[in-house]
Amino acid sequence: MSLPQWLSLDRFMRPHGIAWFVLAVTLLLSTLLAWNIQRNIDLQERRRFDDAVLQTLTAIEQRMAAYADTLGGVSALFYASEHVTRREFQTYVNTLRVPERYPGMQSLGFIRRVQEFEKQTLAQQILEEHRNNPCGYPDFPIFPARTSTEYFLVVFVEPIAQNRALFGRDALTEPACRAPMERARDTGEMSASERIMLRHGNMDKPGFVLMLPLYEPGAALHNMEKRRRALIGYVFGNFLVNDLFQGIFGKRVVSNLGIDLEVFDGRQLTREQLLYDDDTVLHSGEAEPSSPYHQVAEINVGGRVWSLSFTALPAFHDKFSSKLPMLFFIAGSLLSFLLYRVILTRAVHASERRQYTEMLERQARHDSLTNLPNRSFLLEQLKEKLQKNPGNPGNMALLLIDLNGFKEINDTLGHQSGDTLLQQIGPRLQKLLRPTDALSRLGGDEFGLMLTPLRGVEEAEIWAKRVIDEIHRPFELDGITVQIDASVGIALHPLHGADGSTLMRCADVAMYVAKKSHHGYAVYQPELDMHSPRQLSLMSQIEEAMQLEQLALYFQPKIRLQDGNVIGVEALIRWHHPGEGLIPPGEFIPQVERSTLIRPFTLWVIEHALMQCRQWQDLGLPTKVAVNISARNLLDSELPDDVEKLLVKHRVTPDYLELEITESAIVADPGRALDILTKLHDRGVHISIDDFGTGYSSLAHLKKLPVSSLKIDASFVSDMTEDENDAIIVRSTVDLAHNLGMNVIAEGVEDRETLDILKVLDCDYAQGFFICRPIPAADVTEWLRQHTPQSHH
Repeated sequence: MSLPQWLSLDRFMRPHGIAWFVLAVTLLLSTLLAWNIQRNIDLQERRRFDDAVLQTLTAIEQRMAAYADTLGGVSALFYASEHVTRREFQTYVNTLRVPERYPGMQSLGFIRRVQEFEKQTLAQQILEEHRNNPCGYPDFPIFPARTSTEYFLVVFVEPIAQNRALFGRDALTEPACRAPMERARDTGEMSASERIMLRHGNMDKPGFVLMLPLYEPGAALHNMEKRRRALIGYVFGNFLVNDLFQGIFGKRVVSNLGIDLEVFDGRQLTREQLLYDDDTVLHSGEAEPSSPYHQVAEINVGGRVWSLSFTALPAFHDKFSSKLPMLFFIAGSLLSFLLYRVILTRAVHASERRQYTEMLERQARHDSLTNLPNRSFLLEQLKEKLQKNPGNPGNMALLLIDLNGFKEINDTLGHQSGDTLLQQIGPRLQKLLRPTDALSRLGGDEFGLMLTPLRGVEEAEIWAKRVIDEIHRPFELDGITVQIDASVGIALHPLHGADGSTLMRCADVAMYVAKKSHHGYAVYQPELDMHSPRQLSLMSQIEEAMQLEQLALYFQPKIRLQDGNVIGVEALIRWHHPGEGLIPPGEFIPQVERSTLIRPFTLWVIEHALMQCRQWQDLGLPTKVAVNISARNLLDSELPDDVEKLLVKHRVTPDYLELEITESAIVADPGRALDILTKLHDRGVHISIDDFGTGYSSLAHLKKLPVSSLKIDASFVSDMTEDENDAIIVRSTVDLAHNLGMNVIAEGVEDRETLDILKVLDCDYAQGFFICRPIPAADVTEWLRQHTPQSHH
């Protein structure tokens, strides 16, 4: 048969020839398709493997961050109080619900740095404290016995019942603890130990220790040497590795992916360094030695490197997909049907992955409790809104909302009731909003509200009032009706900021002002922002201003209404800035009160007031001086001793010094305020309450305080000739003070009519522009000579 005959069309049209042709074509197509399918399967499995690795790393890092936050919270307990009792420590740890919320955390405790001469006293204190208030710490066996200049003793550990063997242990004698203790001490950062065996029940299990250093409050920590000197101890946590990882993976939706996870302490992947082998959580059987998917990732845990080895197991591979290429090659005649099934299967898988990805994206951008957008999503919305029309995006407002009284509901009714209240906030506020507005939960009891378009400040204030009114409506929580208030901070674009982060910061500053002033809401003002360029500049110059005597005291006299005699003066600070001239106190004192300068600033004012008092006494004009102190001063345990030293230094008897405090300063921490004020009173210093009537102090607090005088706020005094309600408030305050054995000083007296009314109301003393404006010390000296008082204190 010739070649042209063999290649003739008639031959190929025969059934046998068509069969070979179809077979050849289908075999070729099946081969190409099988190769392509295998390639796609490999790519998809690689992506799935990489996603599982990323999810696992994220879950571990989030859990370790939660443990770090827990240790940070415990350290804040010690920084917030000069002396933490064991009962307080035990109560705090119990509120954390460690077994439920932090699986793997075996214990939380405190290691105290103790000098040799302190050992016996410390042991006696612990025994005495246990006798007065038993809480599971019956004795204090310091072990192991050794002789040293200092020790690091476990003085707190909870839960004590399971961890009593740690109580009294000298941690520095533990070889595994020494390195992380020294690293934490020198760096000021949380530090982790190497792999150690921890006793759990009757078994030793692998684990590690996290340590967070504590330093003396206010100590300079600029370098390693200063940190070593300022170290007072460590907050520590013991963690069981198996329980830790089971707590993480027990809730993960990827726990059936068939991946072997091994965790090693360090970069050496040896059995000696093995921390955790996930043979029972994510898979069954042994890992494939030749698995095509294997990855080693590293994470930093307290200064140590953990190596995480991920290996795909046979269960990771889709059995059906692995056989699919061969099935296509063998069954070419079923190609269409099989392709249809593959496409359908792939579509289902893709849909599931897409739904899962969308779920993760939503979780990352929304708050899980309230289902509202979170802070990140709100910033994205702000950025998107501003980028759509960068030339003229129009007016926009950002409102930050903080719930007042939420903590009390949490503490009284429990966290479940608090969560229920937070879930009701969103629906309430959303019904007020327009389609262009956006509400989000920023965290805790804070919410953010983006309003656009907006006509200006006035409309933003109207919105703030609506929000406050809506939140003030009663809430029903498990049959209990409760009410709360809100503080709202307002920042506007472009008035206060050109980007979302700036608006967020400005609104946060305004919210702080609203919360502090109790006015409900506040619009951002640069002069109240200690982080604005001008305020930062002023704050950096305050200390220099004190040294260069740019600060000066003005004094305003106070008189006795009965006879007109001077009974003292009030010291008022002024700043003669070399570049800006006279700066009012309202532009720098609020920032000083929120900074670490408040202590030296207050002592500067008291000292200069006493210096002037001494000069007047030397001139034969003995006059009592009054100085204002802030809420931060009432948290300073050294204030009474500092005041006493200044009195002795300038030879002024305590009855010539009066310290004025506001109601809000007392309410901030009534217990500590009472302690500090009592110590000052015991030293002979007079105490008075300034701006009475503008705060929230109760009679229960007031009658316990060693206060000799109440100063009625000028806002009531100045308007009482025209406002009958103000006159009633003044009269009631006078009666209240006299019934409590206190004197009354009226501020803001600006005319004769007001002065006469105060006499009729039996007010004791008065102060104001009608009597005398605040004037420099030299002018006060002349004023005192002219008025020749008969009694000055």
